[in-house]
Amino acid sequence: MSKINSIWFDADESRATFERQTNLRKERRILEIASRLAKMKMEGLALFASLVTAIAFHTSPSHMRILLGSNRAGKTVHAVAEFAAAMAGACLAGYKRYPKQGKAQVVGMDGDHLAAPMLSKLIDEGSFKIIRDEHTRLWRAVRPDVEHPTRLDPYDVAYQEKWRDAPPLLPPRCIREIAWEDVKKRIPRYVRTEGWESLWRSSKGKPSQGRDFDLLWIDEHIENDQFYYEGVRGLTDRHGQLVWSATPQNTNPVLMDLLMKANMGEENYHVTTLLIKDNPYLTDAAKQQFYDAIPEEERRVRWFGEPALLGRQVYSYQPQGIHGCEPRTIPPDWTHYAIVDPGGGGHASHVGCLHIAVDPKDKHVWVYDGYDMRGADAAKWANAMRQREPQYGYEAFVMDQQAGQQCPFATSKTVAQQYGAALENAGVVPHTKGPMYGFIRGSKDVAGRTEALRAWMNVRDSGVGAGTPRLQVFRGRLGKLDRQIANAQYDERGKRSKKYAEDVLVCLEYAAGYDPTYKHRVGRPASSRPDPILELALKKQRRTSPSRTF
Repeated sequence: MSKINSIWFDADESRATFERQTNLRKERRILEIASRLAKMKMEGLALFASLVTAIAFHTSPSHMRILLGSNRAGKTVHAVAEFAAAMAGACLAGYKRYPKQGKAQVVGMDGDHLAAPMLSKLIDEGSFKIIRDEHTRLWRAVRPDVEHPTRLDPYDVAYQEKWRDAPPLLPPRCIREIAWEDVKKRIPRYVRTEGWESLWRSSKGKPSQGRDFDLLWIDEHIENDQFYYEGVRGLTDRHGQLVWSATPQNTNPVLMDLLMKANMGEENYHVTTLLIKDNPYLTDAAKQQFYDAIPEEERRVRWFGEPALLGRQVYSYQPQGIHGCEPRTIPPDWTHYAIVDPGGGGHASHVGCLHIAVDPKDKHVWVYDGYDMRGADAAKWANAMRQREPQYGYEAFVMDQQAGQQCPFATSKTVAQQYGAALENAGVVPHTKGPMYGFIRGSKDVAGRTEALRAWMNVRDSGVGAGTPRLQVFRGRLGKLDRQIANAQYDERGKRSKKYAEDVLVCLEYAAGYDPTYKHRVGRPASSRPDPILELALKKQRRTSPSRTF
């Protein structure tokens, strides 16, 4: 072989070797990718299948989502799957809402609750069961029957011995670091993935200040409500998401406030309820056994999924139902009343006030306006009353009797005296004057006025307004009143709880205790306030007139 042919031969062989090596590298890379994809398809988050009743929770566009679950309803595993999807930067139920990189805060009832079930369902195997599909032979979640969602697929039931524990919902490949509050008890302090970091806190501690989050996950009852308030503040700048998963028997008033907002249809609030009767992973026999084992008074919470707080609520109030009405223009011939609760002993603190009207048939008491004025005093309140004064004036003013009789610091005038004088200076005079400097005394009988308000809320059997309650509240106008009625509750000892403010609610109770009625009026009451123009003229005359001695 000539020298030239030898060079050509070596070049061709080198090129062929290079191409073979390149192809081998490509094949190995393809196999690696295929192997990685196959492993990813076997990860818990990829195999997880939401219950039909839980899909609305995962796909709701609302930023404040609540997941309620009765006992053994599957609430916790769905909340953990939602959190795992955020930490892994993955989709869940075909919906992706979280960024690739973010910050989260997790709040559990206590340290043990953070460890189990929260962290254990996140990083351990067995949060749910899997089985090989009878057709594809690929692993999938044990699933409900398509035609009967409350029962399992007949094939899965028949081959229950082939079930296996599912891999962790948060793939181990995603976890970069776990810092422990107590490593022996597996109580986490910090969990970090490739793009996310999360702080884990017991609600019995104190919340961190000034942190911002993309996700706040609260599970069950929390001891310190500041974790919610500070957490929601941290979501504001980042337009983050709140997820609160809870069992109804642990519902607290803060969560009840969110539930009310969701039930009233307020934007960005959504609630999903999972019930044990809809859980296909329990047999009918197991469900019946559980139903029979719990006392009848517990079934309302543990079976039917009603928040336990409802059983301790003072009032059965339905603002979106029979107790609410669409806002309307109040006719000028209706009778108007104002009820005031001057908080803080009359000092510039806050004043709760309600405006109500009674129609000529005495069919309903219409609550059309209300507010809790912060930093208000008698003069500011009187000015607000003047601005809201109806065409024919107010019929009467009702005031908290105890607060009205108090004398604020460094003054000899009672609160009622100050407020009455402020009303006169503003030119606001009622048709009917009460004995307390123009105010009618609000009843001090808490039990009596509570029963009076309940009577307003009860549906009448006969007479005017039969089939309806006497109370009608304008929807969307008095959110504070709606929340205060919902939060009014009895504590474990059966006494009225004082944990939450009731300024506006107390006004409604005073109104019910007074029981206002329709009064025919054709004009406004005469004001006893001196004419301001005449006062200026007299003042000038006194200044320019020569002095006289006697």
